[in-house]
Amino acid sequence: MPISYIVADVDLGVLLSHTYRSDLRITLTSPVGTSVTVMTWSGNVQSGDNLNDRFDDEAAAAITTHNATANDSTTATLPNFAHQYRPSNPLSVFDGQNAL
Repeated sequence: MPISYIVADVDLGVLLSHTYRSDLRITLTSPVGTSVTVMTWSGNVQSGDNLNDRFDDEAAAAITTHNATANDSTTATLPNFAHQYRPSNPLSVFDGQNAL
């Protein structure tokens, strides 16, 4: 029998290799169907490559402040999730949901 867990806080680490972050839209969907757009560059074109970031509602800076020309390393030379940003939309909508 699976154990039930209630979500208290969600942070999301993203490590990916891609040219032009402005091409990307990252969405997270819970088991019950709640969906959040974590990152989108609509109206804020960012030309940097790759992504090595942790999305956290409590982060000091919003993802829209990510340096437009900085290229995030996706290699072992940097720790995973080298930067921390608030997502485009709050991850707190998952708080209180069942994790199964």
